Amino acid sequence: MTTVLLTAIGSMSARAVIEGLRGAGPVRIIGCDIHPAAWLDTARDVDACHRAPLASDATAYLSFIETLCQREGVSHLMALTDVEVDLLVDARERLAAVGCEVCLPAGPAVPRMRDKFAWFEALRANPKTPVIPSRLLAQGPDPAWSYPLVAKPRQGRSMQGFSRLHNSLALDSLVATVAPDDYLLQPAMSSSVFVVDVLRNAVSGKTAAVCREELLRTSNGAGLTVRLTPDAALAEQASAVADAVGLHGCANFEFLHQAGEYLLMDINPRFSAGVGFSHAAGYPMVAETLGLFLGREIADVQPYVSRIFTRDIGHILEL
Repeated sequence: MTTVLLTAIGSMSARAVIEGLRGAGPVRIIGCDIHPAAWLDTARDVDACHRAPLASDATAYLSFIETLCQREGVSHLMALTDVEVDLLVDARERLAAVGCEVCLPAGPAVPRMRDKFAWFEALRANPKTPVIPSRLLAQGPDPAWSYPLVAKPRQGRSMQGFSRLHNSLALDSLVATVAPDDYLLQPAMSSSVFVVDVLRNAVSGKTAAVCREELLRTSNGAGLTVRLTPDAALAEQASAVADAVGLHGCANFEFLHQAGEYLLMDINPRFSAGVGFSHAAGYPMVAETLGLFLGREIADVQPYVSRIFTRDIGHILEL
């Protein structure tokens, strides 16, 4: 039987991921989280739950994960939060030595996706992958841009460090307080946000993409109410991004819809907080991700229609 270790089962995507794994056949699910199991509703839905140290203590965290994988006979690991993704992707060989495969994009793909300026530079010349115009804070804004501007860490996560600059004084203040080469500047855009959950097999080049428009989001960018968007052009654009960054596994891409085109805004090399919305569209994103790392080809996305869904304490409901 396949045994999956699922980290951060208190996160927003955890319930959908657990339900997705249950739909993947006979799978034993081991959960862990920094909080006690008694505090987590999802702890009742896994076969065993363990309390983990903070991932910010890399030595203690990786030792805990390695020991847990050995003790529970874990064959596959899925990380649900950014800090764990960044740590565990570099521990792939260490965990492989105890029989556990890390179900994350391999090689340099995660660092490439995490660095907003690196992928902007790589994608901006490709007509298939339009991106939001970006410059390093050290370069200053493009003379053609007008205020307000958006500033964000080039390797930031979940809106961390995001700020809106309304004038040159705010810009000068930011330059004086951060490392200018570590921040990105962009023109502020008031646009609809679209998210695409993307699964790609780097061996075959096959990609599956499910699109949605985020109608209501949390302050850190997690979708609460969405409209499924069966947009073939957006799915094709997301697939082109996945090809360009060398994705193998599941990620989610965020786009702004501006002047009739989709502009890539962010890349997250993990399940989205709203991966359950892709399940609601009829595509078993989590089960297919596990299948990919078990050596199977991914399934095609079947046609789905535009519908509005919301989440209620982790459950996906149609409106």
